[in-house]
Amino acid sequence: MQIIPYDLETLKNCFLAVYLDIANIKKSKVFVISSFKNNFNEYIAYLKELKTNTLLVSFNGLKFDSQVNTHILKNEHYLKNKSGKEIAEFIYNYAQNVIYKSNNKERLDYREKDMPFYECDLLALNNYDNPAKKASLKWLQFNMNWKNLMDMHIDHTSSISEKQLKSLLYYCFNDCLSTKELYKRNIEEIKLRIKLSKIYKKNMISYSEPKLSKTIFGHYLSKALNISEYELSKKRTFRPSIKLYEVILPYLSFKTKTFAKALSTFQNQTINGEQLKGSFSYELTYRGMPITLALGGIHGAKSGIYETDDTYIIKSADVKSYYPNLAIRNKWAPAHLPKKEFCELYENLYNERTTYPKSNPLNYVLKIVLNAAYGLSNDEHSFLKDSFYTMLITVNGQLLLCMLLEEVCETIPGARPVMINTDGFEVVIPKTHEQTYIDICKKWEKLTMLELEFDDYAKLIIPDVNNYLGIYTKKEISKEEYSNKSKKYPLPKVFIEDDKYYEMKTKAKGRFEIDKPLHKNNSYRIKRIAFYNFFVHNKSIEESLSENNNIFDWMAGVRLNSGWTFKQTCVTDGDLLNEELQKTVRYFIANKGCKIIKYHKSSGRAIKLEAQNCLEYVLLKYDKERDFKSYPIDIKFYERIIRKEIENILPFYKQETLF
Repeated sequence: MQIIPYDLETLKNCFLAVYLDIANIKKSKVFVISSFKNNFNEYIAYLKELKTNTLLVSFNGLKFDSQVNTHILKNEHYLKNKSGKEIAEFIYNYAQNVIYKSNNKERLDYREKDMPFYECDLLALNNYDNPAKKASLKWLQFNMNWKNLMDMHIDHTSSISEKQLKSLLYYCFNDCLSTKELYKRNIEEIKLRIKLSKIYKKNMISYSEPKLSKTIFGHYLSKALNISEYELSKKRTFRPSIKLYEVILPYLSFKTKTFAKALSTFQNQTINGEQLKGSFSYELTYRGMPITLALGGIHGAKSGIYETDDTYIIKSADVKSYYPNLAIRNKWAPAHLPKKEFCELYENLYNERTTYPKSNPLNYVLKIVLNAAYGLSNDEHSFLKDSFYTMLITVNGQLLLCMLLEEVCETIPGARPVMINTDGFEVVIPKTHEQTYIDICKKWEKLTMLELEFDDYAKLIIPDVNNYLGIYTKKEISKEEYSNKSKKYPLPKVFIEDDKYYEMKTKAKGRFEIDKPLHKNNSYRIKRIAFYNFFVHNKSIEESLSENNNIFDWMAGVRLNSGWTFKQTCVTDGDLLNEELQKTVRYFIANKGCKIIKYHKSSGRAIKLEAQNCLEYVLLKYDKERDFKSYPIDIKFYERIIRKEIENILPFYKQETLF
């Protein structure tokens, strides 16, 4: 099967289609339908070829490009005697209609099964059309360190000349090549979906993880209930009112007034089950650690730097498959589904997952299917919709964790909590009471019928609840593992001791997370590398900066919302120059450069991109032949911002050396 990334551009008087030859870019197919060139007949013939033995790869193809292509094929006979200009206008008008419907969340003309192409839509696969993960191809180009960050430079409403076609073609190829790169980064996910499509006899190649898990869960559940998937899809339970005391497990109890009051507050709440988000939260402080409990879960952290020593150790406990096992062990099910069949299926899926190693893709598939039940229970479009079930999971989940944390801290002298989240917590205890800690956890496991997984930290750096860096205690590794890890960058904490090889794994969140998911903002990666090196390897800021010659690590990126525009002001040979920039901008802080300001088109409001004393050097196109030393990087700026953040963390060390 041939793999073909592709992209369409629809302008008022010109339609352009590029189909990339992955092996040889010079053999790529280009079709133009316009007033100055008309490849309509060739394009129709090629589209018919694509129906067989081809996997098209697109970004938003299912909701745009393939909508357009399918419509062109449907109207072949109407269009074949039209001029290039007339066909281009026909395609343009239809494309604008597709965009309008998409923007207004209206149903599009063609469902995936109606379209004649086999297509992998990378936007759909990665769920980049979800508000929580929303990302354009341009933003992904920035985060992939794409060599040419290029926005569409021609207004779609304008009529272009034949001379302008070359630059439009260059832009289209650039998008195709970045789509190819994104395809390469998703190749394992695509292979898995191809395999699952064969197993379940349904085309799931463009399914996002939530849609994938929902589909597979529905497949198994409909069989267990002996009904069709369509019948299952119509089932729901709506809860306009939920009394939380009916949700809470009867054996939940607390010793301290702090947690007892939290439990009482939950028990006295009546909530609207159809408006859960943000409707209730409760804040408390336990042994110096602020904790927020809410309908969606729990989080809390006590800022500081904590280190294991000869007297104190940092213990970490996580509940194994917490949300699935809460439902399985307590025999919970959405009200509209038979409890016996649902619970048996859920447990069977959990047990089946344990038979596969983590390296097996089926382990991953069953993991997302198991975890999906919680999310789907609060989804109005799901066959598991029942927010009472949602509350059973989240309310009991966080209160049970608090019960265990309280028992540990009230029983063990000198024990102190440092962090808690959805499925676990970290606590500092005297080393002499480690067995007591284990016994308390076993007692909790017996009571709840849940299983805990344990780990130990050598060091925890916690500026706040959203940012932390954990360094686990050392574990022996093989010489081969040591050799492979020693070549990575940034370097993991690996070392040789008494002729044995060791690793201290790390866990990072927020400002410490070096490589974030592609949809997030990966600006100034150099900062996160410096944090990591400082706290993990005791390396100075200056050393981290001096050894890094990857210009992309120094870059920041920003993309404008509609209604705004970028302008940069530069002084060249004594003259003040203003230049409008594209919507997506990549830059670093420089000793010489320009000042970038974003303007609101309607109000004229102006906002500087960086501080007044900073200059920004825009670098949209990367030249791999350029010497890194030629970039006018303001090293002192990076030193200052990194040092300032580290100094904001370090004072906690003095506050927390109490044990």
